[in-house]
Amino acid sequence: MRRDVSSSGCGEAVRPSENATVCFQTASLPETDYLDFYAIKEQTDMKNILLINGPNLNLLGTREPQIYGADTLADVERRLIESAAGRGVAVQCFQSNSEGGLVDRIHAARDEGVDAVIINAGAYTHTSVAIRDALAGVAIPFVEVHISNVHRREPFRHHSYLSDLAEGVIVGLGVYGYEAALDFLIRRQG
Repeated sequence: MRRDVSSSGCGEAVRPSENATVCFQTASLPETDYLDFYAIKEQTDMKNILLINGPNLNLLGTREPQIYGADTLADVERRLIESAAGRGVAVQCFQSNSEGGLVDRIHAARDEGVDAVIINAGAYTHTSVAIRDALAGVAIPFVEVHISNVHRREPFRHHSYLSDLAEGVIVGLGVYGYEAALDFLIRRQG
């Protein structure tokens, strides 16, 4: 589904389902106005970064706040979009609790011309060869982010199927880790 940039938005939720149109918010518009990423990309020279969040990250702000903090996923996304827009970079946001949805979104990123990915695959970090293979297959540079310090937690969280492919791995900085990843990717792409 494609719409002109002048449209009022694509009408989808902030974090669309796997079958929904991918949209992103621009910092210069009210929070409820969403534009079609494809139309923006065709009409600008903006660099494009995809933020992917995996299972249970939609519960940020309410799930174990002593570990993950009080910020919601919408808070994290809004700050990242605003920070990026001020630097001439577009950020798309996607969250899914489904491994297949995450793999499909990674595959689509290559066709969309995404320049880099910030990914918090959640629990799939420790179990998903499919997500690893998708990231390797599209060959888009990515930074792996974890809100908590996974190395101070249960032993099963110490292994990542993604880390050896990543440009960098950020753990234990809370939600600031997303901003650190964005800053790194913008500076790296120059």
